Amino acid sequence: MSRVALTLFAALTLSACGGSDPYEVPSGEYEVAEVMNPSDGFPAVAAFEGVVVSIDVAGLALTVTAPDGGRVVYGLALAPEELWAEDCYTNISHAVTLAYTLDEDTLALGPATLDRPMLSAKCGGAPLLYSGSDPDLDWGADVVYLQELDANLPD
Repeated sequence: MSRVALTLFAALTLSACGGSDPYEVPSGEYEVAEVMNPSDGFPAVAAFEGVVVSIDVAGLALTVTAPDGGRVVYGLALAPEELWAEDCYTNISHAVTLAYTLDEDTLALGPATLDRPMLSAKCGGAPLLYSGSDPDLDWGADVVYLQELDANLPD
């Protein structure tokens, strides 16, 4: 292998092994899009109709607005790095998304409650809320995926 080809290969390999800045959770207004790994009795998506989740990362706040207009504001704190969500795997790397803890032990999200709530995002995209403090989302926590408010409306 030529020296140029070897150098190029090494540079590409090392650049794909992470080291990039972690993805941020996007601020905005959201509604529940999907519920994954629900525990017994955890409601289906239809039960969350009219619940709005507002995320303000810069202000470190998450607000839940119920269909009747009632609002609860939670504070956010950046979680320790070992709790950041690792996702978007390729053959030789993965992406990391920041994760946040909430300042309460439970999050009242419409008809449901998340214990030890965490906020992160799928591959730096749509935010998600989940129970527990384990970023490995395959372990069975109640995982609530969010989508931009009115994302389902036709253009």
